Amino acid sequence: MPAQEDFSRDVERSPENNVCDDAGGALERHAREQAALFRLTDRLYRAQSLDASYDAALEAILETLGCRAASILRFDSEGVMRFVAWRGLSDGYRKAVDGHSPWTEGERDAEPIFVSDIARADMPEDLRAIISAEGIRALSFVPLTNAGRVSGKFMAYYDSPRDFDSHDVDLSLTVARQLGFCLERAQAESDREDALRIRAASEKRLAEELDAAKRLQEISAALIHEGDSTSLYEMILDAAVSVMNSDFASMQILHPERGQGGELRLIGHRGFSDEAARFWEWVRCDSSSTCAAAMQDISGRVICSDVRVCDYMQGTEDLEMYLKTGILAVQTTPLRSRSGRLLGMISTHWRQPHKPPPGDLHRLDVLARQAADLIEQRSAEQALRDRQERLRAVFNSPAIGVAVLKPDGSFIETNDAFSALCGYDASELRAINSLDLTHPDDRAAMAELLNEMLDGRRSDFVIEKRYVRKDGSVIWVQNSVSLTHDEAGHPAHLVKLIQDISGRKAAEKRQRLLIDEINHRVKNTLATVQSFASQSLRNAAGLAEGRAAFEARLIALSKSHDVLTREHWEGGNLCEVVKGAIAPYGADSPSRFTIEGEPLRLRPKAVLALSLAFHELATNAVKYGALSNEDGRVAIRWRAVPQTDRFELEWRESGGPDVKTPTRRGFGSRLVEQGLAHDLAGDVRLTFEDRGVVCSVSAPLHEVSDAT
Repeated sequence: MPAQEDFSRDVERSPENNVCDDAGGALERHAREQAALFRLTDRLYRAQSLDASYDAALEAILETLGCRAASILRFDSEGVMRFVAWRGLSDGYRKAVDGHSPWTEGERDAEPIFVSDIARADMPEDLRAIISAEGIRALSFVPLTNAGRVSGKFMAYYDSPRDFDSHDVDLSLTVARQLGFCLERAQAESDREDALRIRAASEKRLAEELDAAKRLQEISAALIHEGDSTSLYEMILDAAVSVMNSDFASMQILHPERGQGGELRLIGHRGFSDEAARFWEWVRCDSSSTCAAAMQDISGRVICSDVRVCDYMQGTEDLEMYLKTGILAVQTTPLRSRSGRLLGMISTHWRQPHKPPPGDLHRLDVLARQAADLIEQRSAEQALRDRQERLRAVFNSPAIGVAVLKPDGSFIETNDAFSALCGYDASELRAINSLDLTHPDDRAAMAELLNEMLDGRRSDFVIEKRYVRKDGSVIWVQNSVSLTHDEAGHPAHLVKLIQDISGRKAAEKRQRLLIDEINHRVKNTLATVQSFASQSLRNAAGLAEGRAAFEARLIALSKSHDVLTREHWEGGNLCEVVKGAIAPYGADSPSRFTIEGEPLRLRPKAVLALSLAFHELATNAVKYGALSNEDGRVAIRWRAVPQTDRFELEWRESGGPDVKTPTRRGFGSRLVEQGLAHDLAGDVRLTFEDRGVVCSVSAPLHEVSDAT
């Protein structure tokens, strides 16, 4: 139908149209109208349904307004005007004009609309044709209101043009008011009944929830006091079967560390065969069970009311196992922490196709929430126990000192290893401040780092510093310090882990010294080798002799380096140096060599110098002296006198050929007399007595040995 402005409002209000042929006719008409309105009021009052009210209204419209047909239309839930009752209208007509309304739902101050002659009305021709085909020549639209707002309309249809007067208007509005009051009352009654139904449903649901909550509270109380996790899971499964009226139930816990997406581990079930339990012991997210589907579905619960028609299960081992176990329906509900983290799944299964009702699912959600909380609590308790065990293991470690302190540095608790490191027992430590243990030279750096941590500029730090032990000795420690906070975010405790690194520090110092010594010795060795080459070849009678002398001296130098290398270039034992130098000449033969002297630790420089000197002396003895025949002997004696800081050593040959003082001193003699004297900062005398060569060494003991 066209919009409201397209219709004519042809209500004639001239006196001529209101004049009856005679007063009797007017009175009779008025009486009929009043009787019809009275019947309408009575029928509406007694009506037990909307259909009865509509029927009474339609009869009153036909009788009072003198129309051929009538209809009542109301807005539906979507705000579209629909026919609810009618008289004298065809199905085709109603279908053609269904949904038309000159007013919108809820509109105020709506006025009735009267069309006196369809043929002369301003409307689309196709609509005029539909109305005319129904035999309608005039019609009226009368709004029905509820609390002053349009909720519908009634229409009167005439088979001939009609001049509507004020009396028609008044009658139409009277019928509309009566019907509107009835609809208001019916709507109120409907609203009241809806409210009662909602209340009853709400009370029923509340009772069910309270019953479920009571049951779950009882379960919760039992679970809280149940220390065995297996029993905890069994009780949850029993509750799930009860809540869901299911034939089977299962529960799984997620292990996120197992592959992409994690895997679900079966921790309990009700009704599974051993084969089914083994099959579903571990479930990956790419399997075809509802549990895997729930892992992939972020919306949560997965319900399969009949596994035989579930698309993602067709042709899978999971479907085969469901059917073999006797399961035809299943639902899986994720168990999530309060933060939304997936903890596991709880599933219920039925032997027949089944779709769980909302009430059961709601109660299952309550159980799932409780179960998830309990599982998370147990997991947290286990994690706490594991953490405490780890901390206890650290605290009891004999290799790591542990101390718990107040922010001001006073001790609260220490372990035995810490007491062993610093020399104070636990009670003594509680009487001092941690900075009291720190070497004075390291306190400023330690205090600065502590202040930065207490101010929030760092969460922890590691420092290497020195501790002064109770006996006054100093050790190096690595100090790892962290800070804990209370609930308000204020500093609560300092936690220190202390390791003795004195050995490492000594090794680092030794390494630095060794590197310095090696650098120095390499330079000296190169100079020595250069001198060996030059002097050996210059003083030799021929190239072969020079080469042999050069190689022998290099071997002697190498052996001295061997001694130093074995001792990490920290020095060597004098007796070992002597035996190493004379080893090629029968050092183990008491008939040839006599070695006397207390154990003495030599400096690296003394090891090299004495090794080369012994080599030269032994080489000369083999060529010209005591080792050149079968009867000669060599005596090597030394002594150290710490009181006078003197070192005395003598090489004395006897039993060899007669000795003569050489007319020219060779490189070997100069190496012994000059080189050894230089390296030991002492005096070296090489004399050629008749019975054999004597080499006397006198030097400051501190130049020869550290053991002073």
